[in-house]
Amino acid sequence: MWHLLAVFISGLSLGGMAYLARKLSRNRLPTWIVPVLAALGMFGYLAVYDYTWYGYKTEQVRITQPDDQVMFFNEKAERSFFKPWSVIKPAINSFYIFDGKFKSREQDNQILVEYFMYEFIKDPIERQQVYMAVLNCTTQERAVLLQGKTAKATRYENVTTDDVFYQKLCH
Repeated sequence: MWHLLAVFISGLSLGGMAYLARKLSRNRLPTWIVPVLAALGMFGYLAVYDYTWYGYKTEQVRITQPDDQVMFFNEKAERSFFKPWSVIKPAINSFYIFDGKFKSREQDNQILVEYFMYEFIKDPIERQQVYMAVLNCTTQERAVLLQGKTAKATRYENVTTDDVFYQKLCH
C-alpha cells in the first residue's frame, strides 16, 4: 500500500518538476516532457525498490537476529515482462533463512534434527512463509512441511553429505 503511494508521489514530483521547467522556459520545452518524466519517476522508483528489497530485508533480519548462526540461502531472481529492467539483471524476489536454532534427538537409533526455515517473498504484498523441517542424519532424508498445512503436504527429499544443513546439523 505504501509503495503504491510512493510510486504516485515520485511520478507527481518528477512530472511537476518537468511542468515547472516547461513553464520557466516559456513553453519552449515540448508538452510530452511532463508525462514522460512522470512515467520515468514511477518506473525509477519501482526499479530502485526492486533492487534494494533484498538488501533491506537481509539487514532487517540481521538486526532482529544478531546471532552469527543466521544463514541466507536459495535466493531466487526472476525476469518479468512487466519489469523491463529485470531483463538486464533480474532482482532477487525470494530467499530463505535459517536462524541457527535446532533441536537434535535420538529416536529408534536414528539421529533426528528439527529446525525451522523462513521464506521471504516479494510479491505485490510481501509475505513470509514458515517451514518446519526434520532432518534424519542417519538415513540422510529430510521432511519439509509448510506451517499450517496438513501432513499430506509434507515434501520428502533425500540429502547428500554436501547439503549445507547436513554438514551444519549432523556432526
